[in-house]
Amino acid sequence: MRWSARPAAPSTRTGRRPGTCCSARLYEIELKKREEQAAADQAAKTDIGWGHQIRSYVLQPYQMVKDLRTGVQTSDTAGVLDGDLDEFMAATLAQRAFGTAPGAVEDVD
Repeated sequence: MRWSARPAAPSTRTGRRPGTCCSARLYEIELKKREEQAAADQAAKTDIGWGHQIRSYVLQPYQMVKDLRTGVQTSDTAGVLDGDLDEFMAATLAQRAFGTAPGAVEDVD
């Protein structure tokens, strides 16, 4: 029987490739972090339902679109329905950047 001065390589002792156990643990840890983040994001979402509107659209008897978060309103309903939302986006971004809350914004009846 021969004796070797160096021990056997890890792959021959366990029958597995070196580092697979460690990478599997790292994968499990990363997976758990992502699942926790997804659960936190899901919990932060609000309910979709009546009373959670972002904008009110009135097309008759007069025409007006009012953003209920910022209080911005316009009478160009056709433009808004065609996708011209720059005015609303600018007001929302300004509100987030400067931290101002809207005043008492009432819904359009």
